[in-house]
Amino acid sequence: MLRIDEFATRLKGVRKGARDWSALCPAHDDHNPSLTFRADGRGIRFHCHAGCTRAEVLAAMGLEEKDVFEPDDRGSRRSSIEATYDYVDEAGRLLYQTVRRFPKKFCQRRPATPMDPPDRIARDPDGREWVYSLKGPDGKPVRRVLYRLPEVVAAAGDGRMVFVVEGEKDADAMAALGVVATTSPQGAGKWEDVFAAPLATAARIVVCPDNDPPPSKPKDRGFPGQRHAADIVRSLLRAGVAPDRIRVLEFPGVKDASDWIAAGGTKDALRDLVGDAPTGPEWLAAWEPRLGSGASNGSMAPVASPDDDPRPTVVLVGDLAVLMDLVVRALVDSSGDRPEVFRSADGSLLLVVRRGDSGPTIRTLGDDSVRILLARLIRFVRIDPRTGAESAVSPPEHVVKSLRAEPPPELPTLVRIVTAPVVGRDGAFLTTPGYHPGSMTFYAPEEGFSVAPVPDDPTPGDVAAARELLLSPLCDFSFTTASERAHAVAAMLLLFVRELIRGPTPMHLVTKPTAGSGGSLLCDVFSLVGTGQTAPVGTEIPNDEEGRKRLTSIFLAAEPIVLLDNIHDVVQGSALAAALTSEWWSDRILRESRMVRLPVRCLWLGTGNNPSAKHEMVRRIVRIRLDTGLERPADRPRESFRFPDLKGWVREHRGDLVHAALTLVRAWQRAGSPSGARNLGSYEAWAAVMGGILDVAGIPGFLANLDEFRGETDSEEEANRSFVTAWHDKFGDAVVGVSDLLPVASNDLNLGDGTERSQKTRLGRHLGRLRDRVVAGYRVSRAGKDGRAGTIRWRLEDAPVPPPAPDPGPDADVADVRRRGDPGCLHDATECTDCGIEYVADVADVIPMPHVRSCAPTCAHAPVYEETTRPHVCDVCEPD
Repeated sequence: MLRIDEFATRLKGVRKGARDWSALCPAHDDHNPSLTFRADGRGIRFHCHAGCTRAEVLAAMGLEEKDVFEPDDRGSRRSSIEATYDYVDEAGRLLYQTVRRFPKKFCQRRPATPMDPPDRIARDPDGREWVYSLKGPDGKPVRRVLYRLPEVVAAAGDGRMVFVVEGEKDADAMAALGVVATTSPQGAGKWEDVFAAPLATAARIVVCPDNDPPPSKPKDRGFPGQRHAADIVRSLLRAGVAPDRIRVLEFPGVKDASDWIAAGGTKDALRDLVGDAPTGPEWLAAWEPRLGSGASNGSMAPVASPDDDPRPTVVLVGDLAVLMDLVVRALVDSSGDRPEVFRSADGSLLLVVRRGDSGPTIRTLGDDSVRILLARLIRFVRIDPRTGAESAVSPPEHVVKSLRAEPPPELPTLVRIVTAPVVGRDGAFLTTPGYHPGSMTFYAPEEGFSVAPVPDDPTPGDVAAARELLLSPLCDFSFTTASERAHAVAAMLLLFVRELIRGPTPMHLVTKPTAGSGGSLLCDVFSLVGTGQTAPVGTEIPNDEEGRKRLTSIFLAAEPIVLLDNIHDVVQGSALAAALTSEWWSDRILRESRMVRLPVRCLWLGTGNNPSAKHEMVRRIVRIRLDTGLERPADRPRESFRFPDLKGWVREHRGDLVHAALTLVRAWQRAGSPSGARNLGSYEAWAAVMGGILDVAGIPGFLANLDEFRGETDSEEEANRSFVTAWHDKFGDAVVGVSDLLPVASNDLNLGDGTERSQKTRLGRHLGRLRDRVVAGYRVSRAGKDGRAGTIRWRLEDAPVPPPAPDPGPDADVADVRRRGDPGCLHDATECTDCGIEYVADVADVIPMPHVRSCAPTCAHAPVYEETTRPHVCDVCEPD
């Protein structure tokens, strides 16, 4: 909660009276001070005499209700419980609870007993009965214990490390990080020597004080968090704990453990901080002079001078535009050639790269994170206008909010993180760790990971060896056709060439007849090769607003792989369908009113046991079918596999597998980057790149199973074809109504179990969706309305057959052939040396074979050239 002077600094025209302060109201165009405010011990009471509401004033000041508490609003909000923390004994029996109320206020309560007077018992919304006291019905105090006591006892008994923090919230946050943490009840200053006994046998006891400020007034003691830590250290020493087993860890740049974790702290980083932390006696020796009688002078560790502080210095000035220019310049200069702060592709968000146990991720910065970041990178100082004295200050709030609201364009743009060398937008390999501005990519390899240099011009032997190595981890999977295996290789290669694909990519759906066939394991292989981590498992994307929120979170973090595991029955969802065909995703940021536009660059994976798909989803999927032919494939003996520990083998040979993938990509580039022979609507760029790489690598079958997959999977389209066929068999091209078609449709379409009227309504809507579509060779057409009943009439028409392309003739010139869209190749030879297809014209002065570039579905080996009087020019790469 803000102090009255902090509140006043956010206003203009401030005047301090005998009792009240006055200022210009920020919520309206105020010329005469109409806002009055004062502090009354519970918060700040303020009132706009022009009629602005409290919410309007707070919004104009960039504040929330929790920042300024008004005593007039202390009813339900003040009494609302925000959190409860259970204190239990060694056996897990509840002794009492600490209750956190709004605003930050704590109290304790114990479970009621039959001995308690009824007037002391309070019931919570769940019907449980409590007494708000730490005295029992006999008047004796309830036993005080450490928070999370059973975990502390277990850890100390096993000789593990235990953290002692200030507050239950910090203890829970540390526990979520994967360490054992505790705190004493009732806050700072309430430590008792009895609490040291359960900790005495721990391998190491790490005390984590809150970084509280020095005293602001002479009568204040100041440093309450550090005083509490000192009490704990002295108590542990009195309990006989060896001094070298006590460490005191002060989290750098933040107030407490919760803030440090929220800023991106990890378990590995915590371990490093503990290793550098001083012992308990060393920390006491440094702090006791400041905690004793000398604490009233307000001095702490001396502020670093510009000579021994590597951070650039920014002097606070009144002009916000000038101040922000200084901050941005200092922010960019502080990072140098290794930037730490980035902005999103649409320029609306501040981003940083965070390393965790599951690999590096992109994290969006909030106000608190920006404040911590600025404090770490920039030294802010204020100069006293009277004395000229310089004093270090925290990053100002208006600087923090301005930086978040308008991320400066001088910051580099970050789109994705990779953990292996990839191909950039310009076709060059990104092999140097760090940020690559041309592709807006951050390469953050795992420690110890390396890839051998890729040959500049791979030989056929290099390509064959790379192909065989890349196929090795796939040898134990029961692919039903070569096409399924080709799609598996395409999924494995996608992350390495994603920047070359200017468009969306489809979902690679691993289907199988029964569980245990290896679908999830196959997806883990794809992920381990591309990222070094197993695939992040996710469930189906809901077909509602929750689905959009989930996808927005995925794209905010720039997840490289999105896996929808164990899809049940049907692949569907409007949000998922939209994301699969989008290069950019737009949505509102959760808990904020602004929109964000995010790039979609992930590898889409899915698994399921014989799933079907909605019609709009079928064309967004390529299938990878597995079938072991066994009733229980999960029970296959270990010796039946070439790689019993496949994930372990992939991790061990990841560098070689990445080298093989990049070798195939380099061979494709040296062949002229030919496009694949097959196409997939909405995914033309993906089909061209992936098909071309697989063709050059000699891996057949790419997109060869589309018709089979669509026929088996598109249950909705199959029902439509059956319905239209039956319709034509019975009525031909006659005009009919919904009532006529209902008996026919009920055999093929799902019209529900309702009344006949309900089924007619469903059928009418379904016919509306089929209007003007060609199904089973017939066009569903609307034939007007019935004059008497006013109902819509329908009929089937023969679908028109498109006329064949005209023969250009032997004398057609290049421009005429291109104008008429002939599928042949224009080249100086008469026949393609690879596929034997004859060309439609003999054109002189063109680039000779083997310059290859797909021109049409007929031939995938020669380019189409633009009309010109000089030597013909390739319409893709333009060499003379």
